[in-house]
Amino acid sequence: MVHSYDYGIYRVLLDGKQIVRLDLYDPEIVPTAKKLGRQELAAGAHTLRFECAGKSAKSAGYFLGFDALVVRVPAYSRPPGVDLRMLQKQK
Repeated sequence: MVHSYDYGIYRVLLDGKQIVRLDLYDPEIVPTAKKLGRQELAAGAHTLRFECAGKSAKSAGYFLGFDALVVRVPAYSRPPGVDLRMLQKQK
């Protein structure tokens, strides 16, 4: 995501459900990595929507900008709180 002096506040929705809210204001133009959280998706089409929810009082506008969207598929998964070392095979 890009932060700037004239950028707004955006709700990020996946298939109509808000997954994060981003305030993209910064006095300088700054590319910043933002994590949208881990989402499990079923096969098929999905909609990722950036919806303006206003702006910071300091912002001169409502703009939105981003450089790239990176999607990663995990090689494995584990329940929260489970120590990965306990899942490794014992020899």
